[in-house]
Amino acid sequence: MNEALERLRRQRCRHRQRSTLARIGVVGLGFVVLVLGVILVPLPGPGVVVIAAGLFLLALEFSWAERLLVRTIGRLERAREAGSEAGPLVKALAAALMIAGVAAAVAIASLWDVPFLPV
Repeated sequence: MNEALERLRRQRCRHRQRSTLARIGVVGLGFVVLVLGVILVPLPGPGVVVIAAGLFLLALEFSWAERLLVRTIGRLERAREAGSEAGPLVKALAAALMIAGVAAAVAIASLWDVPFLPV
């Protein structure tokens, strides 16, 4: 986690030297990525990782985003540790649930004719 925070601080120094328009663009992109991550949380996919990416962009400008990023990275590290310590039965169950989630999303998109998904 310290590596990510050190990288953030180096990036922040470079970011502060950018033009106001570029900084506004980064903030806008950060909020879009953050909202996308929040939308992805209940769906099968990397919602928390996308949230962390959005918070990283926002942390270039805002201290509240840095505090949330630290908490999010901590949770991701704990989840990674728990996943590596899980037994084969738990890993197989998690894989089956992810496959079922993706299959359910595809079935819903196909049956309900969701227009924005390429099916």
